Amino acid sequence: MGTENNDNNNVQVCSFCGLPASDGRRLIQGNNCFICETCIGVCYHMLDISDDIDEDLDEIKDEEEKDDFKLEYSPKEIYDKLSDYVVGQDYAKKVL
Repeated sequence: MGTENNDNNNVQVCSFCGLPASDGRRLIQGNNCFICETCIGVCYHMLDISDDIDEDLDEIKDEEEKDDFKLEYSPKEIYDKLSDYVVGQDYAKKVL
C-alpha cells in the first residue's frame, strides 16, 4: 500500500491510514512503507497507555504475591498430614 500510481505520479500514502502526503501531513519512510505523523501520535498514545497499564498490573501482581503466601498449617500439622500419605522418610517430612 505504501506507494500508489495515480496518473503516472507516485503518490506516497501512509501504510496505516492510507492518507496521502500533503503540506500538512509529513510521511516518514521505512522499508517499503510510510507512516504519517497522525499515526505516529496514535501509536505513541497506545504505547503510553499500555505502559501505564503494565505498571498498574505489576503493582497489583506484587500485592497479590505478598498476600498469596499464608501458612494455613503449623509445621506439626504439615508433618502429621504428610505422615498420612508418606510412609517413613521422617527426615524429608521434617525438611518440607
